[in-house]
Amino acid sequence: MGLYQSELEVVFDAARPLVWAIVADTNRWDRAAGLAVPRYEWLKEGGKNLRLARAAELGVPLEWVEPPYRWVEGRHVEGERRFRAGPVQRGGFKVTLEDAPEGRTKAKAVAWVEAPMLIGLMQKMKFARALGAYFQEVSALLRPAAAAG
Repeated sequence: MGLYQSELEVVFDAARPLVWAIVADTNRWDRAAGLAVPRYEWLKEGGKNLRLARAAELGVPLEWVEPPYRWVEGRHVEGERRFRAGPVQRGGFKVTLEDAPEGRTKAKAVAWVEAPMLIGLMQKMKFARALGAYFQEVSALLRPAAAAG
């Protein structure tokens, strides 16, 4: 098992609260990355309620637990999946926002997976493309606001 990640940093011509309103929607990343749409259920295990998800990608059944995501309003969002079935051990995504000069916002996104080498390298390439698509979508959603001034 190894850790494989892709990251991308961009500067948006929009204030941080506006960028945050878009990146806080974590499903937007899932769609940009082409992740399978899961079915969720609650599981009681060890006296705890766990959010269990099931999906299949390329015909491979996957099952994972999602601990609560971490949001710091206007600054940071981070999620993780801990796999119980499938070839991947863990995976996650995070976005950090900072103020940039002239009212702009610097965004840094990281997508990562802990997996065997071949799968990890394939996911790293997939994530690199997906991060570009993700930030293009964020930029497209910000354009009307930027045009309005």
